[in-house]
Amino acid sequence: MRVAWTILPGGQEGEWRPHWERMLRVLGEAVPAGWMVYVMADRGLYAAWLYRAIQANGWHPFLRVKKGLTFRAPRETAFGKVGERVKRPGQEWKGKGEWSEQGERMEGTLVVRWEEGYEEPICVVTDLAPEKAKTAWYQLRFWIECDYKDGKRGWFHWEHTKMTKPQRASRLWLVLAIVMQKAILLGGELEAQEQEARAKNQRRCAGKKRRRGRPALPKIRPRGREQSVLLRGIMAMRAADTGGKKILPAGRVRTEPLPMRLYPVSRVPKSYQLKKQRREEKKRNRQRAQTKERRAQRAAERAAKQAERQARRQARQERRAAKEAQAQARWQARQASPQGNSAGNGPLRQERAEEGLPSPEQSGHGRGSGKPELSTSERPADPLSIPHHLETPQPRGPGPLLRLSRGRLQPPHRPMHKEIHHKRAHGPPQEAGP
Repeated sequence: MRVAWTILPGGQEGEWRPHWERMLRVLGEAVPAGWMVYVMADRGLYAAWLYRAIQANGWHPFLRVKKGLTFRAPRETAFGKVGERVKRPGQEWKGKGEWSEQGERMEGTLVVRWEEGYEEPICVVTDLAPEKAKTAWYQLRFWIECDYKDGKRGWFHWEHTKMTKPQRASRLWLVLAIVMQKAILLGGELEAQEQEARAKNQRRCAGKKRRRGRPALPKIRPRGREQSVLLRGIMAMRAADTGGKKILPAGRVRTEPLPMRLYPVSRVPKSYQLKKQRREEKKRNRQRAQTKERRAQRAAERAAKQAERQARRQARQERRAAKEAQAQARWQARQASPQGNSAGNGPLRQERAEEGLPSPEQSGHGRGSGKPELSTSERPADPLSIPHHLETPQPRGPGPLLRLSRGRLQPPHRPMHKEIHHKRAHGPPQEAGP
């Protein structure tokens, strides 16, 4: 049953801690001091301050934690994950120690149980002694799932509300909480009367024959209620309003013993299978969206790199075209000058330009280079008078000794075995004279 709540406007940032502490403080003043209270919460709500706030009211926290929480027993030197305390289904571990989450250490008892048929173990921290704490108690926390269903599509249909103000929604929740409490008390009373009548009939029909000894433990979970207590109470109130039974009992809260054991799961419920399928489908959709976003990001990066590469290529082409235009302009200027139109230098300049060698003016051997011309005695002899095999090749001007080629570089020629043998036997070949 709903006993305390806080409604806030959605889509706004804020802290839940002050609201939780306020609700626990209000409940601590309303609950009698002689009650034994166990506070259970899902693993998404565990926090050290919540653990201490529960203890401040004199209650016992029984909070589920994630299996990645680190824990250390008294005789252990290092912290380990609580989920690693059990290795396979069917095992259980209890013990005192300290655990740490985000650097904040707490001391208490850890209870870990992995039942058959479950995907992962249940890890619970509490301040009770290990011999008193039972992992099966945590089954009571699952009752809150029934409250979610009853408050929404199960009965009250809160999901269809159009309210936007938290104050109005809180007042409506107060009315729904009163109706729910009255229906649960009435349904519990009617269920108790039915069970007492059924037990009396069983004792009358049993006779004197009784089986001695302790009954065998059931291997599967006993069958639950065919009809919820809330629905039973609401149907009774509607029957009274429509002219049926006029006097209804005041109602009472039936106490049930705490569960003492967990039962293995032999058949997975269809609702859990559908929930798991929806969860996996959401995960796949999220992964597809992330993959699509990453692909779009990589495509944008490739397009940006391609545009940058194209811009650099265009800039290089523009610089090369500008240099060629400048060189062509200089060449035309030299051709137009009287010195460049001389008969002796024209063919030579054209030949050297076709071969890619500098012109006489650029090499410094033309007229006006500042160097004195050699006399007839200082000039070298005519190459026709020197034997061809004794002629030393002279470089044509101070041009580059190496020339870049756009083709593939070829390795130097290596003489074959026949060429080496022929050279050793006959000597180097003699070249013909002029």
